[in-house]
Amino acid sequence: MQLFPQFLFIEKDDDFALIDLLDVEIDFNLTNFIETERVPSDAEVIDHTWPKSNKDGSRDKRFADNYQIPVVQYGELHLSSKSGLNEVYMLSNPEPAFGFKKMFDEYKAVLASS
Repeated sequence: MQLFPQFLFIEKDDDFALIDLLDVEIDFNLTNFIETERVPSDAEVIDHTWPKSNKDGSRDKRFADNYQIPVVQYGELHLSSKSGLNEVYMLSNPEPAFGFKKMFDEYKAVLASS
C-alpha cells in the first residue's frame, strides 16, 4: 500500500487498485495485546498475566513453569472504504498512530474543500 497526495495505491500479486483518499476512512482505537514475544522498545506495558491462570486471573500455582506475560497497549489503525478496502494495522506506539489519523482527517478536509 502506498499513499499518494490524492489516492491510495494497493498492489497484491498481479492486481492493483487506486482508491480516492476522500473515500478512505481511518479509525483509531487503543487495544490491549498479550505479547508472547519480545516487547517492542517503544511499547507501554500496562499489565501482566499468566499462561495458566485461575478464574480470577491470578497465577495458577499448580504449574511450576508458569511465568508472567506482559500486556501491552497498542494503537490500531483501521483503513476502510466503500469500495472494499479493509486493512488493520497494530502499532506499538499509539501516539504517532493517533497523530497520523488526525493529520489524515485534516488533509481530507482540505482536499474536500478544493
